Amino acid sequence: MHSLSSIISRSASLRWTLSIACGLSFSGCVPWISHYERIDSPSPSAVRFKTGCAGPPSLVFYPYHDIFISADFHFARFGLHLPDGTTTQLNDDTIRISGTSKAGQFDQRVPIKAAKQGSVGDRDPAGFRTLPDPYTSPDDRGPFVGSSRGNAYVYHLFMGIDENSPGHIASLPRDLLEGTMELPPMTINGHRYERQVLTFKRTAFFAFTPVNC
Repeated sequence: MHSLSSIISRSASLRWTLSIACGLSFSGCVPWISHYERIDSPSPSAVRFKTGCAGPPSLVFYPYHDIFISADFHFARFGLHLPDGTTTQLNDDTIRISGTSKAGQFDQRVPIKAAKQGSVGDRDPAGFRTLPDPYTSPDDRGPFVGSSRGNAYVYHLFMGIDENSPGHIASLPRDLLEGTMELPPMTINGHRYERQVLTFKRTAFFAFTPVNC
């Protein structure tokens, strides 16, 4: 049983939090609370981005064997970012998502298709679309040739597809506690690399965001 002093303390803390939130709402900001599957990159130089003006930094961007990869659990989405002098080909057209939730185990191979940039709205970080979109067809898996403009690289976007509803984006469980996301095997500059396994964990996110975001 909670003591009276504990209840009073919690009540005071709640009032303080609400007063801060209300004050911020009048100044143009409101609290944003959510959960997301945070992907861990194998690279210590990985960078994280939000996929909109609000929300968690769910998209991870990191170097991988002379190219760069971006990945986001949402929509089973990933991107290839290819500098000048590189070539890359996907050797499979699926991503594998495995994990555990309160309801039990989940394990599914999700088919992927090449997609036009902006297919899910303006969810790409600034700089991803500096070069022209190289999209040609949904079944294109390469080989892709790199191109650069300053520190920006040509960007190929791939999205998970719902097998039961062709043409629709894959819908993944939003209650997975932890698991892995396996990217397709690929050949980079003539060298074949097997599936890269990224781990993810459900993570809480809290921030203040502009009302008109």
